[in-house]
Amino acid sequence: MAVSVRIDFKGKKIPSVEEIAALKGLEYGAADRNYMMHGGEIGDYTILCDPQRVGRGFEVYVEDDQLCFSISLPNTPHDIELFYQLLVEICKEYKIPKFTRDNEEVLLISALDCISIDIHTSKKILKDFEAKVRNKDQELVLLFGAYHPISLGEKQFDEIKGEPANLEELLNRLQQKDSYYVNPHLYQKQDGTVFGVYMVGDEDTSIVPTYPYVISADNDIVSAWYVAIPPLHMIPYEHFIKHVRKVEDFDENHIIIELDQETIDYLAKNFAVEI
Repeated sequence: MAVSVRIDFKGKKIPSVEEIAALKGLEYGAADRNYMMHGGEIGDYTILCDPQRVGRGFEVYVEDDQLCFSISLPNTPHDIELFYQLLVEICKEYKIPKFTRDNEEVLLISALDCISIDIHTSKKILKDFEAKVRNKDQELVLLFGAYHPISLGEKQFDEIKGEPANLEELLNRLQQKDSYYVNPHLYQKQDGTVFGVYMVGDEDTSIVPTYPYVISADNDIVSAWYVAIPPLHMIPYEHFIKHVRKVEDFDENHIIIELDQETIDYLAKNFAVEI
């Protein structure tokens, strides 16, 4: 679920994303089709987050004379507190006495009361998510972090323990990893067949899924998955994931891998295909 907030500027000049971000030293960026943030870009919906404490962040956009925000729940206590502190600061700066939260007016004097409400709601949703995973109703929960998606399974819920504060620790640790999070791309052959490609370079380490998937489309339309390795060898995904060196687990459906020249040569010699 998400909480939506609108600040009515009534014809006043609405601050830019850059100005809003500067109020709290925030990072901003636009999400692509796979919900990966591209820092410094502004989109129809722009993500704001604290680069020192990366959680799920929140979105900002403009509709007519209204500055609009949206924060997804469950979220981290830090992001929830930051969200309402930012709203209050903007309203005070532009002498606006109230904002609208989910179609209900909120006066500035009671704005910070919303923090405990959203943290409580986040806790409830986390427990619901955990129950679904542990009861095998679903394999995992895909949570959109500020930088990229995170897959939550039983191991992650063991760490979270139903507490938004523990979710905060997990999301920040994973999104601060010094590894390249590989983004999938879909392509179509002349016969209409769709295939997916992950492009893995010679970075020190990369984050790749155990089972490839795409968020922006129906996975059933993807007939095959490949990994493009330097210089441009196409390797069927099942061979790549079997032979590449795993450094450590990342989340429920991702691992951190290291691709050295020896492995590149071996994969290219034994498994490269023409598409």
